Amino acid sequence: MSRQPQLNLHRQKLPLALRALAMVLSLGIFLTSVPTNSFAAVASDISQACQLNITSGSSSSVLVTKYSNKCVAQFKGVGSYTFTVPTSASQIDYLIVAGGGGGASGGGGAGGLLQGINYSVTPNTSASVTVGGGGVGGNGGGTSQSGANSLLLGMTSIGGGGGVQTGTSTSGGSGGGGGYDQRGTRGNPTAGQGFAGGTSQFGGYGGGAGGGGAGAVGTGSPYSHIGGDGGNGIANSITGTSVYYAGGGGGGINANSDQYHDQNNGVSFTSYLATEGNRIAITKGGGQGGLGGGGRGSSFGKASSFGWSNALAGEANTGGGGGGTDPEDTGGMAGGSGIVIISWAGSVAPTFYSFTVSGVIYKGRNSVITVELNAAGKITLLASGKKIPNCIALSTYSTSPSFSASCNWKPSKTGSVVITAQYSESAGSPVYTSGSANFVAIKRTNSR
Repeated sequence: MSRQPQLNLHRQKLPLALRALAMVLSLGIFLTSVPTNSFAAVASDISQACQLNITSGSSSSVLVTKYSNKCVAQFKGVGSYTFTVPTSASQIDYLIVAGGGGGASGGGGAGGLLQGINYSVTPNTSASVTVGGGGVGGNGGGTSQSGANSLLLGMTSIGGGGGVQTGTSTSGGSGGGGGYDQRGTRGNPTAGQGFAGGTSQFGGYGGGAGGGGAGAVGTGSPYSHIGGDGGNGIANSITGTSVYYAGGGGGGINANSDQYHDQNNGVSFTSYLATEGNRIAITKGGGQGGLGGGGRGSSFGKASSFGWSNALAGEANTGGGGGGTDPEDTGGMAGGSGIVIISWAGSVAPTFYSFTVSGVIYKGRNSVITVELNAAGKITLLASGKKIPNCIALSTYSTSPSFSASCNWKPSKTGSVVITAQYSESAGSPVYTSGSANFVAIKRTNSR
């Protein structure tokens, strides 16, 4: 049978009027526990129930949220961090995504993706994180860069391979897409982290292939001139919402001298390049980026008068590969930055059952004050907002389902005193504050 919160009035023999006042003041004292910030320089959710102590790196680049009984920390800014493993975290779930590769002719490969649940960690120890950036895009007939690695607790996700140029294969977490006119060339993946890029299907006027994604191989050119699609990424719900990560970049077209090409069997439409306003509606010739932040490949060939490459970069914090472009263009796009996410069981707010005080409460004389609640941890008692000496960081005693903490309290004045308690599971854990209880201290009637 579960214990129900209740009010135990202090056991003191007061004059009738004062006893009535004490009872009125003590009614309705137990409110929902609310957390308060126990230390500065932390990343915290809005309610401050989930807190992560960032010891190096920018805490403003770490997003902490809470869903259900889970705390989630997303390391989003490119760079390195160290943090203290939360007290309540003996196991974590994790997602590690590296930076996506940049696009060239072929689309950039997605950053490598590692995920796991119930990974054992040691509370209150230091841990390191690195978030990899996306690779720089390159020329359609030249080079692009692979993405940078992401790391967590000694595990490494490999950066996505750059889009492939003529005769070159760029491997990575997921492989870069094969280059124009090059049958059989593509980037290879890292085992367990992604898939290979696609290969060009045509030896003449073949478009760039799509980069590989964490969930699928990139595709080759469906028709001559047309870019292949990037491979799809993988959906993950570590944040409480299903999100795709690590999609491959789409391959760029092979337009053959200032032409736009549609996916309608490779039909070209040179008239679309006549005025700049028409560029807005033209999106089909380049391969589509894979689910998970992959960038679209360009639908335009070299357009020196207007610079109309419409490839897209990989999306930030997804590890998506960058979109490829035409062999004669410079508009291959960058890969998206990676991300590292962890989640752990959050601290649970306690239920405060009661406050009791032994005997009559006199100004200047010790009384024993006791708080009862449903959780073991550390208790600090406050009188009218000020910490009571000898009542700071008390360890609870007894066993589940009811725990208590007691100390001597010597009121410094007569009249109504508001008593509250602060609870934390251990040092560095979130702090929860009880509702308030009102007691009455009276003047001693006898002298020493």
